[in-house]
Amino acid sequence: MELLFLITTITTTTTTIATITTITNTNTITTITTITTTTTTTITTTTTTTTITTITTITTTTNTNTI
Repeated sequence: MELLFLITTITTTTTTIATITTITNTNTITTITTITTTTTTTITTTTTTTTITTITTITTTTNTNTI
């Protein structure tokens, strides 16, 4: 008998860094910085378990006839 276990782990991480700087004076400075990082990690673990069962049966029959 063989048992098969399949474990899948999916991890998704999203990090967003946004910087908006607006300076309005005689000079206008506008800085927009957007950094988006998406990380997806998929870990698949396969574990195979093998079970071997052995059954041994020994039957001994002794027949004694006395004449």
